[in-house]
Amino acid sequence: MLTPLKKQLSKIVPCNFGVIDQKGNILMTSDENIDYISSLVNDMLLSSVFPMETSSYVISRIKPYRTNIFYFYLEKKVKNHLLVLQLLSAMTENFIKSYYDKFDRAHFLRSVIQQEVTESNMKKKMISYKITNERKRIVLKIKTIEKTNHSIETILNNLFSDHKFDYVIELDNCDIVYIMEVDEDAEEIAITAAKNLIATIEQELLIPVVVGIGKLVYDIASLADSYESASLACEIGGIFESEKNIFTYSKLGIGVFISKLNKEELAQYLNMIIDVELFTKLDEEIIRTIQKFFENNLNISETARKMYLHRNTLVYRIDKVLKQTGLDVRNFDDALLFKTAYMVKSYMEKLNDNT
Repeated sequence: MLTPLKKQLSKIVPCNFGVIDQKGNILMTSDENIDYISSLVNDMLLSSVFPMETSSYVISRIKPYRTNIFYFYLEKKVKNHLLVLQLLSAMTENFIKSYYDKFDRAHFLRSVIQQEVTESNMKKKMISYKITNERKRIVLKIKTIEKTNHSIETILNNLFSDHKFDYVIELDNCDIVYIMEVDEDAEEIAITAAKNLIATIEQELLIPVVVGIGKLVYDIASLADSYESASLACEIGGIFESEKNIFTYSKLGIGVFISKLNKEELAQYLNMIIDVELFTKLDEEIIRTIQKFFENNLNISETARKMYLHRNTLVYRIDKVLKQTGLDVRNFDDALLFKTAYMVKSYMEKLNDNT
């Protein structure tokens, strides 16, 4: 919680300082001598006179939020230490108050995306929390493949600490939501943020992460729609493009239509567009090659270069698909049929795995 404040104060304070809560927990410290600071806690909590002074430290009491009390301590090595203590305490009080104000807003926005708040109550809360309704916003859903004991919410709050109007919301141990306020180029900004947060989480926690990017919306109530579309992007994007870790709802295309069909409808549609028995005989190497071919806009030279294949090898694999399925994926219409068939088959397999 106080990491950004610590970084800020470390640049301007030439001596040790820190913050302790009303239970005696050290929330922030620049002092390596934790044992000495801990020995001050009892005297600090029992004292009724502030600022309080010891041989080495001066301590103030601050009350920035409701009934919570915090204590700021400062080493007396700095000149005019009482004045400096007063200034740093005020900065800390403002920081903590802003943190809890944002926490309350995030809690409210969580109820919005999960559709747990009525329209009338939503309007009251927006006025109370001073949240502007009509702004461009987009929801990112961050999903970890493995559970972790570390707080991803804390990591992301530190990463985006200078984004005043953005909110990180932890739904459970594996699912986090990041609500971004954007201007122009919303999707591009969201993709950049997704890349940054994935790199940070994977570097710090060494666990794989996927991100779904929802619809761009224009008011608070519509955040539920953006969240739902981000969740859908995570869910079905990973089925159709399992090698990727960022899925954008606007790019799902026919995947959204496929996800709305039941097993019987999927099987009927697949049999209608392709010979299923012949299609299933294609090996994984061929499938991966054709997927890369699609990613490179049916460009043989570019696909061969990126896959480190000889051009003739790539052409051989494409011809093999033509021979087995009757589809020439160099032709746009046939490429579309192949891609659709593969997506339907993949989704059917996922449904079967879940039953």
